[in-house]
Amino acid sequence: MKKFIGLFLLTLSGFAPLFAQDDTEGSKDPALFSRMPGFYIYRYDDIQFDKFEFPVSPEKTQAVEGHSIFVIYWLKDNGQQPSALQIVRNYTNAMKKIGGQLIYEYEDGGSQNVVMKLVKDKKETWAYVYAAGNTYNINIIEKEAMGQDVIADASSMANSIKESGKVAVYGIYFDS
Repeated sequence: MKKFIGLFLLTLSGFAPLFAQDDTEGSKDPALFSRMPGFYIYRYDDIQFDKFEFPVSPEKTQAVEGHSIFVIYWLKDNGQQPSALQIVRNYTNAMKKIGGQLIYEYEDGGSQNVVMKLVKDKKETWAYVYAAGNTYNINIIEKEAMGQDVIADASSMANSIKESGKVAVYGIYFDS
């Protein structure tokens, strides 16, 4: 049943670009890059803190954490379809022009893939571009440490003991 639902959703998602030709509401191009002519944003995720595994060689990936932007672009009905190689080369050349470097480039079953990195003003930005057919994706991570939102301190533990007579501390296991 799960395979059927997954196949159905995959099939349905393949038809969705045929109906929509405008950018997804609330989406925008990443500040680092403009888009290829004739494409629109089909999906856009802007996540305050996440991780992405960038392929850096055939056997190795590099996990990078920070501000994450993920964009899927689809070719408009009247758009001129570039090759996957043309898309990847455009992004590679744009990155090199601003001082970035190519980390790894490869072809995989007709798709073109490139991983790039830019270090500027003590800030590290990684980008992965995947291009195939009439669509391409961009994953960008602006490397940074996560802002700590949750704090644990002895006074809050003491208050819990005072109010309920107990405190729960998770992640500590005793060997018996």
